Amino acid sequence: MFIDGVSYKNDVLDGGVVGQDSSRGSPFPQNSKARNQPKPSYDRFQPGLSGGGPIIKDKFLVFGAYEENRQNRDAQVFLGGTPAPASLNLQRYVGTFPSEFREKLLFGKATYQPKAGQTMDVSYSLRTESDVRGFGSQTSFEAAENVENRVDSVLRRWLVPGRGWLNEFTATWQRSRWNPQPLNPDLVGLDYQGVIRAGGRDTTQNFIQTRFSLRDDFTRQTSWHGNHAFKGGAVVSFLDYNITKLQNGNPVFRFRSAENFAFPFEAGYGVGNPDLSATNREIGFFVQDDWAATSRLTLNLGLRWDYETDMLNNDYVTPPAVRAWASQLGVDPNRYFTDGSQRPPFYGAWQPRIGASYDTTGEGKYVIFGGFGRY
Repeated sequence: MFIDGVSYKNDVLDGGVVGQDSSRGSPFPQNSKARNQPKPSYDRFQPGLSGGGPIIKDKFLVFGAYEENRQNRDAQVFLGGTPAPASLNLQRYVGTFPSEFREKLLFGKATYQPKAGQTMDVSYSLRTESDVRGFGSQTSFEAAENVENRVDSVLRRWLVPGRGWLNEFTATWQRSRWNPQPLNPDLVGLDYQGVIRAGGRDTTQNFIQTRFSLRDDFTRQTSWHGNHAFKGGAVVSFLDYNITKLQNGNPVFRFRSAENFAFPFEAGYGVGNPDLSATNREIGFFVQDDWAATSRLTLNLGLRWDYETDMLNNDYVTPPAVRAWASQLGVDPNRYFTDGSQRPPFYGAWQPRIGASYDTTGEGKYVIFGGFGRY
């Protein structure tokens, strides 16, 4: 989800005469040497350490790990082939610039055995990332963005075994943040079309999802016309989405050769409410049976059901101003507008699964298997 890669489409040199790159069949230089620029560098340093052991013998254990991923990369910026006045001094945007990536991973776990056979553990993990990207080719380093990620996860698990059965209870909390932001938010965007895109990036986004889940799974072994492993479980999750999407929040002024790049012919600027926050609740349960009917035939039978309280922003109402504007364009209101009652929750997520495997020789050498499911 949310992928925005760097474009390295090499076009033409700074409005000059270029040679033929025979390897690509293109009249434009496609590599650093042809553009008289140094080859982009790439270095990676990935240190890490881990350790653990018992605090109380056979009773309480701990483990921890840490890792980093440091990448020093380069991206090259060069002008397109459309001639531009020298007075603009666009050559100052050309060159090789750093595109750094930094990642940190942290994990810690504590395990406790309150009784024989029982296990209780708590774990925490952290992932942080910083990725400077979104520039190169005819996009200047000024227009780069820093995509920051942070994911915090806490898991609490309790295993309780019995005679022929096992119960597993888990509670999880997770907070994830995805935050691409301009590297230079104070610079207005300048798009010299066919030459270079300068100035700050136009969009800032901040997506924060918080999830708290409770889940319980119960497994029981029994015999009836073969051996059965029955398993059932249920989960409930509470989700909050805090979303700010400043689409085109930083203006971009566009220039073109028709006016000799003297003044902008167009400007792009986003307005409106950037808040897309919402809440949601997810409920699900499943039952399944792994049935060894004979020594050669095994059947897998299962059923799952899921439900979300606000999967489609159910009570959303199309704003009157949007409705009036779109109606002037001939938009069908019955297809694209909602009054808050036309997005009912979906209760029909029943998902049966069936599978079978048959050992043709009884020795595990040749097995025929197949299955069907709705997901």
